[in-house]
Amino acid sequence: MLFETAPARARAVVREHLALYLNSSYNRAKFHRLGYAREETDDGGSDRLIDDVVFWGDLDTR
Repeated sequence: MLFETAPARARAVVREHLALYLNSSYNRAKFHRLGYAREETDDGGSDRLIDDVVFWGDLDTR
């Protein structure tokens, strides 16, 4: 859970945290099996992947 309401900032924080996972071929393969396209696991992850993996915003937003 990340209490950040600015989309660009929230996604940047999440991408920094997920970099280790998205650079692992094992973890990338897991995301592909879950239905994410290869392009969605490139370059830090797509907005869709980031938004699906981590709740960000405030409690009233989602």
